[in-house]
Amino acid sequence: MIKKIFFTLCCALCCTFTTYSGEITVSEEWTTDKILLSDNKKLLELKDTLMELRYNLNYPFNIRWSCMLALARMGEKTSVDEILSKISSKETDSKMIYAYYPDLIYTRQKKVYDFLIKRMMEKKMTCYSANPNNPVKIDCGYRIAEMLAPVIKDFPQRSDSKSAKKWLEKSRKWCKKQNGKYRIISNSF
Repeated sequence: MIKKIFFTLCCALCCTFTTYSGEITVSEEWTTDKILLSDNKKLLELKDTLMELRYNLNYPFNIRWSCMLALARMGEKTSVDEILSKISSKETDSKMIYAYYPDLIYTRQKKVYDFLIKRMMEKKMTCYSANPNNPVKIDCGYRIAEMLAPVIKDFPQRSDSKSAKKWLEKSRKWCKKQNGKYRIISNSF
């Protein structure tokens, strides 16, 4: 559980993933960490294996999901489409944002980010506040914008505005003005 929380926080903060220093071989036990934390060169070497693993029902869903995410990050179109297919039918709420949206950020794929921006633009009051003592639901756009701000070039930063509401509106206006012509900050593939 601690590893999952740590991974989610890393994604949410859009930290640069550290390189897994161990060798990954087909005979070795596959874990989410080994797949997602592998360096880009190692993932490229294992692309065929990852393609096979993503459909292998002998592995748990989280391993297959990690394979899809790694393949999507490499630009493999089928994986990008499958990820979006699985996610797009689900309603945006706090659980979805914290469980799956960091994974979407990890992909660094424009089609996936377009989906995230579309969800950010929706004005849905279905997320919980970061304050656990506040039971009032807030606009989910805040959480999505927080994830996008560090990974999209020139995205409005929260520090630029004192009010969260003003910052979210500024972020939405910025995205609308970009009309899909934003640049993803990436030091990968």
